[in-house]
Amino acid sequence: AYYYTKTKNDIDFYTAEYYSVSDPPPNWPLPPQFLALLPPLPKAFSYRNIRLVKHQGVELGVRSRVVSGNELFVTYTWQKEPVSEGIDESELNIPSEHLFTLGWTGNYQGFMYGASIHYQSDAYWADVLDSRFHGWTDAVTTLDLTLGYGYRNLDLSLRATNVTNEAFQQHYVGDVIGRRVVGEVGVNFDWDSR
Repeated sequence: AYYYTKTKNDIDFYTAEYYSVSDPPPNWPLPPQFLALLPPLPKAFSYRNIRLVKHQGVELGVRSRVVSGNELFVTYTWQKEPVSEGIDESELNIPSEHLFTLGWTGNYQGFMYGASIHYQSDAYWADVLDSRFHGWTDAVTTLDLTLGYGYRNLDLSLRATNVTNEAFQQHYVGDVIGRRVVGEVGVNFDWDSR
């Protein structure tokens, strides 16, 4: 699939003004010259209209039944850097250019299992605040595993994401994400329509 999207007149929340040596915050307890030594302090936030942002990319995927009850799948996504009118492009988020997944799922006599490897290239985040909160996240490769068992109307499963515990951030100033293991219990109800 090829996609091309145009978002018109999106409303953006941003830092409109900063305090300065000539315009210190009210009741500033230090000499105003100290403001020159600090990172910029936001004075006012506002909204603005981003006239136009264009995104485009390509998504490819293949899913194949290798043997009975087992499927292999591969997906790849390429995303071009967005183009904008109305704001400087340095203030736009830049998504990962490359996303890739290779996975395998299956079931045998009630057992469910799966494994997948995910890769995403670096991405740029321009947060609401100033450039201290803007930056690139690193590229990351993660491994996910699933093991479960279904009996009658009950499904039990254990899902582990980022099994290798590769520490990464999905957002430049976001949480550091490590390994996560989740147990799930599912109950299937068969509603009789009679």
